[in-house]
Amino acid sequence: MAAGDPQRAHDVRRRIGHLLLALGDRPAAHDTLVRLLHDVERVHGPGHPLAADVRRTLQWLGQVR
Repeated sequence: MAAGDPQRAHDVRRRIGHLLLALGDRPAAHDTLVRLLHDVERVHGPGHPLAADVRRTLQWLGQVR
């Protein structure tokens, strides 16, 4: 992963969150995605498509817990 490529790093972290979710580790997935959302909003703003995607996943997680 190229240092200084936040877009790629964010995508990898989103995938890790989804993998944790697929493995059934909801708390770890939630923590990973919350941290990712904070970073995406800080770098790209809250209106960025990735922020919206992560927010939807977190909302879904909140409904299934």
